[in-house]
Amino acid sequence: MSCRQRSVGLGLVIVASFWTPSCAKKSGPLDPKLVLVPFQYVGSAPDVAWVGTALSGIVAVQTSALFASHVRDAHLTRAAQVMEGYVTGTSGDFRVTATLRNEPEQVTVRTFEARGANAIEAATALSRQITNQPKAYSTNNPEAVRLYYSGNIDAAIAADPGFGPAHVSRIEVLLRTGKKEEIPDALAAAKAARLSDLDSARLETITAPTAKARTAALMKLARISSYDIQLWRTASDAAQTSKDHADAVGALKKALEIDPQDASLWNTLAYVQTFSGDIEAGKQSIAEYRKLQPKDANALDSLAEIHYYEGRFGEAEKYFLESFELNNTLIGGGSLYRAALSRFLAGDRVKADEHYKRYSEFRAQHKDALVPLRDAIWLYTTGRKEEARRNAGQLDSAPAKSQLLLWDMAEAKGNPALLGARPDLEGWRLLLERRYPEAINFWTRIYQNSSVIAGNEARMALAWALTSAERKPEAAPLMSKWALPPAGPEPGLSSVAVAKFIELKAGDR
Repeated sequence: MSCRQRSVGLGLVIVASFWTPSCAKKSGPLDPKLVLVPFQYVGSAPDVAWVGTALSGIVAVQTSALFASHVRDAHLTRAAQVMEGYVTGTSGDFRVTATLRNEPEQVTVRTFEARGANAIEAATALSRQITNQPKAYSTNNPEAVRLYYSGNIDAAIAADPGFGPAHVSRIEVLLRTGKKEEIPDALAAAKAARLSDLDSARLETITAPTAKARTAALMKLARISSYDIQLWRTASDAAQTSKDHADAVGALKKALEIDPQDASLWNTLAYVQTFSGDIEAGKQSIAEYRKLQPKDANALDSLAEIHYYEGRFGEAEKYFLESFELNNTLIGGGSLYRAALSRFLAGDRVKADEHYKRYSEFRAQHKDALVPLRDAIWLYTTGRKEEARRNAGQLDSAPAKSQLLLWDMAEAKGNPALLGARPDLEGWRLLLERRYPEAINFWTRIYQNSSVIAGNEARMALAWALTSAERKPEAAPLMSKWALPPAGPEPGLSSVAVAKFIELKAGDR
C-alpha cells in the first residue's frame, strides 16, 4: 500500500494515518510512561464494537503501559505520551491504526498500523512495534476475549477457565452486587487461574479483609503500575486510613516524582509527615507548596494546622493569623477563630478573647445570624460553661434551645433519647447515655475507616469513650496529637466534643 493519509472523526477528533510499517513515522522516541485509551471501532460490523477496547486493553498488558478509560483520565496520570487508535474490518481481518501523541505539546510522535485475524493477533502485532519483548496475554482464546470485552464475564470464564482477568472482574461484580455467598468459590477459582502480578494485586486489593491488608495490596499494585499517579494517591489514602503513615509518605513521594508541580500533593504530604512524627519534614513540604503557589492562603493555614496538631500553639496562632490576613474569606474566617483557640490553649485567655472578638465581628459583617450563639459556644469551649448557658438562654431561637439541651445531656442533666433514632447521631447518643462499651465499638469502626486528618471528630469521640470507660492507656495514642476543631464555634455536638477533648488533654498533662 502506498503511503497516504486519511483523517477520521471519532468524537475526540483523532487525526490518524494509514501507513505500511516501512513508512511508519518515527520522529520521536517512545516514552516509558505510556498511557492507552480505548480504541474506537469504525467498521461496518455491528457485533464487534467491543474490539477497540479489547485491543487497547491487551496492548496495555503486553507493553506494561497504563490503561485509562478516557483521554481526560489519561491526563490525570501526567504521562507525557498517550496512544489512541481506531479499528476497521471485521472478525477474521481486524486492522488497527494507532497514534502516539505527546500530550504537553499536542503533537503526534509516531503512527502505527497492525492487523490480525482476531483481537489477540492484532494487539500482539501492534505491541511488537512498541516493545521488543511484549508480554504474553493471559489467554490465547479469541472467543474468551470477545465474551469478556462484550461484558459476558461468566461466559468468558466458561470459554477459558484459566482467564485470570475475567475471574477478578467477576469477583468485583459479586462484591458490587452484594452476592457475598458466591465469593469464596469465585475466589478459589480465581486463585487457580492464570493471574499476572497485576491481576493478583487487583485481587488482593478488592478482597482485603482489613484496612491494613488493603493498604498493603494497594501499595503492591501501585509499585507494579509504577507511574500511575492516581493509584499512588489511592494507596496513600488507604495508608492514611489504616494509620500506616510511613507507607502514606512513601506513596505521596512516588506521586510527587511523577508530578512535582502538584501543590495538593505537597500539602497532603505535610500532614502525613507530621502524623508520622516528622513535623520538620512537613514544614519543608509546605515550603514546596508555597513555592508553587505563593499567594495561596491555604498553605499558611495548613502550616498552622500541622503546628496545632503538635500542640505548638504559638506557631499555630502566628500562621493562622497570617492566613487570615492573606485571605480572610478562607473557611469563612475560620483561621481567625482557630488563632483564638490556639492562643487560649497557649494559656492566654485575654488575647484569645481579642482574636475571637475580631472573628465574631467578621462574621457579623457577613450577616451571620448565628453570631450570638457562636459567642456563647466560644465561652463553653474555653471553659466558661455557666456564662455560656446564661448567654445562650437569653437567645430566643431554636438553635440556641437545642444547644442548651445538648449541653445538659453532656452534664447528665438531660435526656439523650431526645436525639431520636437518627443513624448519624447514634454514636453521640451512646456517649451521652454513658453506654461506653457500645460507644467504643461504634467509634472504633468509624475511626478505623477514616484518616487521622479527616477523622478528628471520631478520634475525639473515641478518646472520650475510652477514657470514660477507664481505658486510658488505649486512649493515650489517640490523644498524642491535638484534634483540629471545626472552622468556627459551630452549633451542635462539635462544641461538646472539642470542650471534652480539651478537658481530657488537660487531665493528661
